[in-house]
Amino acid sequence: MAQKILSLKQAAEYISLSKATINRRRNIGDFPVAIQLGGNRIGFLMEELDEWINSRPREKAPEVN
Repeated sequence: MAQKILSLKQAAEYISLSKATINRRRNIGDFPVAIQLGGNRIGFLMEELDEWINSRPREKAPEVN
């Protein structure tokens, strides 16, 4: 199965974060490692983005009595 690579712009749209937020998270090591595609262009494996999304804590819903 082929792996899909998303550009920074596509990754931002895919996970609903801004490019600036992604770059901040990359700088502190809290985001999947980018793949250098050439020049200044980077990409991210969709599979790794999915794993990162699934690892995020979920807000606990209020209990209903």
